[in-house]
Amino acid sequence: MLALTMSITLTMLITLCWSSQAQFIPIDTIVAQYGTGNFARVTDTILAAPNFSAQFYIWIKEGLCRDNHCLHSSLSRDGTRNFTRLTDAILAAPNFSARRRFYIWIKEGLYRENIFVGEEKTNLTLFGDGMDKTIISVNKSNAEGLKTFDTATAGIHGLGFVTQDITFENTAGPYMNQAIALRSEANNSAFYRCRFRGYQDTLYTKVGIQFFSNCEIYSTIDFIFGDATVNLTFKTFLGRPWGNLSTTIVMQSYLDDIIDPKGWLEWNGRSPDRVYYVEYNNSGPGANTQGRVKWAKSKTSFIDKILKIYLFKVTPLILHNFMDLRLLLSSFIMDLRLLL
Repeated sequence: MLALTMSITLTMLITLCWSSQAQFIPIDTIVAQYGTGNFARVTDTILAAPNFSAQFYIWIKEGLCRDNHCLHSSLSRDGTRNFTRLTDAILAAPNFSARRRFYIWIKEGLYRENIFVGEEKTNLTLFGDGMDKTIISVNKSNAEGLKTFDTATAGIHGLGFVTQDITFENTAGPYMNQAIALRSEANNSAFYRCRFRGYQDTLYTKVGIQFFSNCEIYSTIDFIFGDATVNLTFKTFLGRPWGNLSTTIVMQSYLDDIIDPKGWLEWNGRSPDRVYYVEYNNSGPGANTQGRVKWAKSKTSFIDKILKIYLFKVTPLILHNFMDLRLLLSSFIMDLRLLL
């Protein structure tokens, strides 16, 4: 039985009819999977019903409905759904669906497979059970000889692609060079309540117009890269300490208003008493440090002096001796800690 939550006040009588009832009464409109009815969403059907009518019949045909969408296919690791592999479910979706959106529900589980949504798979939607529950994961990387483009756990090309409540991750590790979690060149695509997790080049927004809302992106370098027009409606943080003596300096950078006013995030409740997180001489709407967490620091005047000394030494070393440069930077960090 389908449970409905409605905030619509109508003085008419709407009857939702199930398959066993439909043969006995006249039907005004139909909700069905696979585009065989008037609508694919129950809410759209109700909104289309006439106001102040004496009687109106809606037939909800047999099928699985979730989050107000009647799903076209579903998959699970235990084989209780149509598919056990996401790749097979995507291949079964119709090609070049121009007017109807196709919905796939991915039940809770860890799916170790590369997925590809080709240009022919338009208007495709993937539903998961939550970022912590539905996870798509592989570990391909540039270090094994692959081009960066080919390391992606998920490659999305289909126009109008939408996904929600899924984690896309690449677990190649911090020493495996570029390893993409998701690569998207799908125009007019949208990602809602998704997590993208990797170490380098996590999210590749290659081309097109892409929208991200309430998402999380984890990386150590090059969180997001590409030539797409990206709209990010969520707040992000400058970083979070993994443990004691963690040191991060954000300096002379432009910080947009995507930065959360707190600036920094604690790591799973670990004490930040012995970390060194510093902002120095940044600009932009996200550079205001008045609302930062108490354990983060913002320094200006006396850091100028030490920076001038070390940068004067760093410049020639960049061109000649990497090992000496690394030692010099370590020395700089130690001096900075003493100042803070």
